Amino acid sequence: MQILLACGDPTFSQRLAQPLIKSNFTVDTVYDGDACLSYAEFGAYDVIVIDTNLTQKNDLDILKALRKKRLPVTVFVISDKRDVTDRVEGLDNGADDYLCKPFAIDEFLARVRALLRRKEKAYEFDILSFGDIYLDLKTNELLCNEHIIRLGLKEFQIMKLLISHGRQILTKEQLVEKVWGLNFTSEYNNIEVYISFLRKKIAKLGSQVTIVSIRGIGYHLMPMK
Repeated sequence: MQILLACGDPTFSQRLAQPLIKSNFTVDTVYDGDACLSYAEFGAYDVIVIDTNLTQKNDLDILKALRKKRLPVTVFVISDKRDVTDRVEGLDNGADDYLCKPFAIDEFLARVRALLRRKEKAYEFDILSFGDIYLDLKTNELLCNEHIIRLGLKEFQIMKLLISHGRQILTKEQLVEKVWGLNFTSEYNNIEVYISFLRKKIAKLGSQVTIVSIRGIGYHLMPMK
């Protein structure tokens, strides 16, 4: 699981990052609001943790920008603002959880895990969609224009990631880590093979969606019209 940690205080950022890493999360750290938005747009994060002490942009600006871009990310705000109106404002503007300082690290980790469980549960019975294609999570079937194609396990897992992240770019490394695990670096070349299979199946369905390759970076979905 990948976490983006946006915190203006490097020392406090390390206090949060270290237990996350020990809990087997992959953590990227940024220290200002602009970097947070840039990383969020081009990374495939499961949770973004935003500390309200960021420079350049405040937490509300970041929340509004993330939701305006319709990025499919879970956002966890931590703050030294303890007034209930601040918490309500944060939640109303797109935060999925809000934790006031000071707090115990164990509670912070528990809340991150709870957010991830909530995200997975949201997918449990749903059909994911992007453009004119739909992915049935119960049957591993890809649907478009009343046509159906069943996907193989790895195709399904890759397609689920691509649809879940929409226009966000997923790197080969991210796809391999999420589909095969951290230690399967030999699978990097196989990603291109599976992407080719998926492109052919999407085309066979007559979809207006395509998988775009960003040279040297990765892949994302794009409507052709």
